[in-house]
Amino acid sequence: MMSRRMPRAERRTQVLHVAKVVFARQGFHRTTMTDIAGSAGVTKPVLYQHFESKTELYLAALADVERKLTESLIAAALPIGTTEGRLRAGFHEFARFTTTDPDGLTLLLSSRSNLAEIDPDAGMAAFSRSLAREIDRLYEPEGLRRDHHFVVAGIIGLGEAMANQWLASDRSMSAGRLGALMAEQALRGLHQPDELVEV
Repeated sequence: MMSRRMPRAERRTQVLHVAKVVFARQGFHRTTMTDIAGSAGVTKPVLYQHFESKTELYLAALADVERKLTESLIAAALPIGTTEGRLRAGFHEFARFTTTDPDGLTLLLSSRSNLAEIDPDAGMAAFSRSLAREIDRLYEPEGLRRDHHFVVAGIIGLGEAMANQWLASDRSMSAGRLGALMAEQALRGLHQPDELVEV
């Protein structure tokens, strides 16, 4: 039984949400437009009115996740007055996203492999670059390492790795605990002295 007729914008939003869940749980290559149409309660012709191909729908669902996550991270960090406070707020928001939207997180993290043949510069790769720019904009560089741009890249990788670990675990760790762990490790890197022991 098909769902009720929706305004076009509302239907598109609903399809993007459904696509996020189906792509995350089945993977890009195993998912068909028939799967998504069935889960969304629409016919395939209706689906194709909004998206010309599975790839276009996948990229749109991914972009929607990236946009919402970026906006929530900025909103969480921007009101805070210190670098450390902004970093902690950002990681706590990322941990909240991790624990409340595991499908969105899975879609984002799996995009590296899914987009390897489609657009290797999109998805998680593009999101990481965008996030690095936002971190540089939001976090006052005073008092940070001279090589903090390299450390920022490591911070993003740290968040990605710890979120991946949460997905692979029993997922019992709370957002508060996960965010605190992420921030603790990141702050150690940002405030390390510049004198390094080189081997």
